[in-house]
Amino acid sequence: MLLQLRKKLTLLYTFITGLILTMVVVTLAIITSQSNNRQQETLFTNQLMTITNKLQYDSKISQDWLSSMECDNGLMIHIEENQRPLQYIGFSPNATDRSILLERARQKALEESVDSRIPPVSTSLVKSELFTIQGDYHDSYQGMVVVFSVKNSYFSLILLRDITSTQQRIFYQMLLFALADIVGILCLLFANWKFVGKSLEPIRINEEKQHAFIAAASHELRSPLAVINASTDAISSSKDDTEHFITNIKSECRRMSRLIQDLLLLASSKSNAWSLAKEKLDMDTLLLNIFEKYQPLCSSKNIPLKLELPDDSLPVIQGDGERIAHVISIFLDNGIAYAPSGTVLTLRAFVQKHTLTCSVIDHGPGISDEQKEHVFEYFYRSDASRKDKQHFGLGLCVARELTRLSGGRIELTDTPGGGCTFSLVLPLL
Repeated sequence: MLLQLRKKLTLLYTFITGLILTMVVVTLAIITSQSNNRQQETLFTNQLMTITNKLQYDSKISQDWLSSMECDNGLMIHIEENQRPLQYIGFSPNATDRSILLERARQKALEESVDSRIPPVSTSLVKSELFTIQGDYHDSYQGMVVVFSVKNSYFSLILLRDITSTQQRIFYQMLLFALADIVGILCLLFANWKFVGKSLEPIRINEEKQHAFIAAASHELRSPLAVINASTDAISSSKDDTEHFITNIKSECRRMSRLIQDLLLLASSKSNAWSLAKEKLDMDTLLLNIFEKYQPLCSSKNIPLKLELPDDSLPVIQGDGERIAHVISIFLDNGIAYAPSGTVLTLRAFVQKHTLTCSVIDHGPGISDEQKEHVFEYFYRSDASRKDKQHFGLGLCVARELTRLSGGRIELTDTPGGGCTFSLVLPLL
């Protein structure tokens, strides 16, 4: 499903960004083409006016000057005085015959009512608009026709410029713009594929965690159900040792109840549907109560429990006493489960800067740096081979959520000499 979503989003983003890129490239291409055309038209008009002024104000015009104008600027110049062509025949090589091009230029001018064989009547100078004619060999020419009077005679000037190479250059320029657009769209496709992949990565990870969570929860629930089912069958088939089987059923029901309670607590915290009571707490009293509750259990397992409090009373904090006690209890349960018999388990509280820290210190096997990154995940056990049915791997995850809602943080460090230290750090009033 995520792969299909990634493909669709990539195509959508590429279409939108590619469309914008194409519009930008087309706009640049049009602006570049129009700018080049304006420059060429301005240059051509200036050349036309130069030749016209030369004919109007100079008594003589040399063939060397005309041939230089043609060769240097790629022009074709044809001048007639009173319908008589000058002896200058031109030197510019053209693919199409010169006479054919001149006739086509005259026809273009006639379409604009400019006849090169008739002197101007109402004004001393008439000229056609800039036009384009085609040769016989895919060659193109830009041209203008001018007719003007000088004293008792009149001149007609047909000026053509070969623009075949210019059009080819513009064509290749447009091709380059199109290629750049295609390459840009391909780059956008690749970048969008990576971007969408990165954007969907948290969803993929969350989906994997969700599947793992469901699988682990199903496994944990299946085990007590199997015991209950087996005990029920045993009771049905035999009346002997009924009390033992009933005890097993009750024990597994309590296990399932604790598991479901933890799952509901996690679900409530994730959906922000759970609020904590905010009240002023006497932390000395709270820690003494926890100590008295766990001391008999620790004694039965030959794990001495110590309570270390500062000489002065602990400062009052604001929070939910039941939830804070729950977090510390999870730390103690974890320490009792993993601490070897005969080692000391310490419950310590101290004030540092603007925080109150409550630590549970054990001297068990400890937790490696690699495992420290995972101990707060659902159903995680640092020792996967352990079969302790009292622990589902949800305790530390619950503790993390309770601490987050309480506005504090959990710190996990190594105990000097071996073991680990879980600390609940809470802000002071």
